[in-house]
Amino acid sequence: MMRSSMRSRVWQRIAPAVAAGLVALVIGTRPVRAQSDPAPRPGPVVTHGDLSVLGAALAGSALLVSVDRSISDQMRRSLLHDNAAVRAAMDGGRVFGDPVVIVAGAGLWALGELRANRTQRLVGMRSVEAIVVSGIVTGAIKGLVGRSRPSTSPANPRDFGLARGLRSGSEFQSFPSGHATAAFAFASAVDAEWGRLSPSRSGWVAPVLYGLATLTATSRVFHNRHWASDVLMGSAIGLVTGQAVVRWHADRR
Repeated sequence: MMRSSMRSRVWQRIAPAVAAGLVALVIGTRPVRAQSDPAPRPGPVVTHGDLSVLGAALAGSALLVSVDRSISDQMRRSLLHDNAAVRAAMDGGRVFGDPVVIVAGAGLWALGELRANRTQRLVGMRSVEAIVVSGIVTGAIKGLVGRSRPSTSPANPRDFGLARGLRSGSEFQSFPSGHATAAFAFASAVDAEWGRLSPSRSGWVAPVLYGLATLTATSRVFHNRHWASDVLMGSAIGLVTGQAVVRWHADRR
């Protein structure tokens, strides 16, 4: 009886301390668990590298304005301008920028849906998104900058007019090149998304895509529809937009 009474008194003394210790242990471990597995935060959609590319392209375009007319004249006077094979290649480059990239992107998306091929579906989807987003950006700049095309004002590459592209239509929507934008947006998005989903993809993919996009950009100067500075800026917008679209979805899936 005495032993039972002693054990009871001892327990009464230590019980508050034990309870306090358990509470402290539970409370103290909660922050550690929360910190050990934090929710991932999405990265920036447009990175410092993207801004550097756009800034360099804008600076390069500004410098090219002073030699745009010379580049255009030399290309038209070149013996290659009347070469049948060269003209066929340039015609192919123009068509690749519009409508091939749009049809190809939509086709990949549709086939991926029909075949339940996730990689194909996402690659097609991202390429279409990149073309649309970059087209909106380029279209807005075209309308606001109002630069005349070389076919409209061949002697004056500095013929800009604020918002003239919105008022006067296509002939005053030279800067930047929409074909170059679309071609590089497609190439960039397909390369980035395919590389993310299938890192072991064939090494020829990127060179072929960017080679065709470069052919598109060159064809616009060859056909006297754009100045060299137009295609440089359009190419940069497409390149950055394609990567940004893929980055957005990769970080927020």
